[in-house]
Amino acid sequence: MKSILKYALIFSTAFLIAGTIAYYSVRVFTQSADEIILPELTGKNIIYVLETLTSMGLNAKLHGTLYDDKIQKYSVISQDPKPGATIKKGRDVSIYISKGPKENTLPDLRQIPLKEALILLEKNEFKKGQVSFTYSSKTPINNIIEQYPGPFSTALKGSFCHLLVSRGANPPGMVMPNINGLRLEKAAAIIKDHHLNISKIISKKDLNQNYGIILSYTPKAGSHVTENSTITLVVNSPENNQIMDPDKLSRLILVTHSLG
Repeated sequence: MKSILKYALIFSTAFLIAGTIAYYSVRVFTQSADEIILPELTGKNIIYVLETLTSMGLNAKLHGTLYDDKIQKYSVISQDPKPGATIKKGRDVSIYISKGPKENTLPDLRQIPLKEALILLEKNEFKKGQVSFTYSSKTPINNIIEQYPGPFSTALKGSFCHLLVSRGANPPGMVMPNINGLRLEKAAAIIKDHHLNISKIISKKDLNQNYGIILSYTPKAGSHVTENSTITLVVNSPENNQIMDPDKLSRLILVTHSLG
């Protein structure tokens, strides 16, 4: 009798242990099957994210949209819970979506001075683009005639704005006088009387002409020029292809005069 009771006790104990092990095994298996490790969603397109979360049995909850200079538009900026977290099926995953880099509105720069326009561009987080100049009778000198992109249009922060600036009213035109064959000092005087500027003097050796004589020039005689137009002179000199400094014109005149 004692033997039967002993074996019954051993059997009952073994059965209890086996049942406990089986219970916890099933529980752990069931629990692990219902829990998911959340992947990295940041930087991923919203369509991909929605498909991924749905296939994993999770719910995507959009909590808002934000501007972001690094995350592409319509992509996830942040998520909650964080990547690597364990989450049960059917739970919510909160996400914020990027609206891309912020766009600012360009100010109206037309008819204001260039210096003021550059300050406004910097204030509105834009950069100075190409600055071009032209004559205009309607826009004061050094004021903005036009801009691109145009006023009140939107563009990304840090983008360039190109400006067209007025040189003032178009000066009256004139015909380029004939200074060929004249000495440098006389040609320089005529150029000054016509309110033109000598931009470059180039030497050229011609044994058939006296030194200091104008051999050629541009623009040519008869060309249409305006006030302050620049003139390039080619002067007979002992040396070929030397660039002479127009700012030292008086000295050049003395040198060529002594040579001539």
